[in-house]
Amino acid sequence: MAVVKALDDGGMGAKKVILQRPDIKNQQARVAAAYAVFQQNVQCVANDRCDATLTTKQSLDDLEKEIHVANSLYKQEDPVVPELYPWTTVIYIALAVLIVGVMMFGCYRGIKKGGKSA
Repeated sequence: MAVVKALDDGGMGAKKVILQRPDIKNQQARVAAAYAVFQQNVQCVANDRCDATLTTKQSLDDLEKEIHVANSLYKQEDPVVPELYPWTTVIYIALAVLIVGVMMFGCYRGIKKGGKSA
């Protein structure tokens, strides 16, 4: 189930599943479980000593249903994740205060120096 892992971790060109979408994580677990059952049944069909081959079609149908549900979840737009703290705004304000402070200090030193020479 490399594809499910890649979708979960953000590989193969897909973005990582965000924490606000536990429905996708739960569905991925259901797809992985259905795939494990289907894989076991397919391996049983290939083994001449295995007798339980009657459930292979049903396990394939179950896997298709789970993949269909997962596909519909992937199509839904993710909710907007609010920024926890506006760090960008804080940084811009700090830089603006620093620049204005340096300019004011330069003006003060210029006026102070200019007043002594006259």
